[in-house]
Amino acid sequence: AHFPSVHGADAPGTLHNIQLESYKASWSSISKSNFLETEMHAITKISLEGLGVQRVFVNLKEKDLSIRTFLYITPLDHNSIIIRMPVSVPSCGDPRRDAMVVKLLIPKLAAELKRDFDIWENKKYVSRPPLSLADGPINKFREWAKIFYEN
Repeated sequence: AHFPSVHGADAPGTLHNIQLESYKASWSSISKSNFLETEMHAITKISLEGLGVQRVFVNLKEKDLSIRTFLYITPLDHNSIIIRMPVSVPSCGDPRRDAMVVKLLIPKLAAELKRDFDIWENKKYVSRPPLSLADGPINKFREWAKIFYEN
């Protein structure tokens, strides 16, 4: 639900193909936003392995661009985490375009990730939070995520 206000998504997209089983979760969505100065539709597939490994595959048809990111989230203590985010894009066959894509994309992705820091740093557990329709199936996700906590 934070995508419109935090990341500027015009239409954050409804989640589809939600699978929550054992320690794995996955879903897909189609969203609309202004990315790299162009209005685009992003077809996104996300998969989690536990709460520490997240794979994100994004296809931006308007730019003929596919992006694959991995988020590796490692807790240091009760208040700190380390996030590593390698990024992969397929070569288009033109080394100059490939270099330009990397030059534009990496800072943009890092800036988008940084926008989430205020949310993450101020999160707290609320047993029955007020929800809106934009929150989608968050209760199913919360139920799945319980397996990773002691209490």
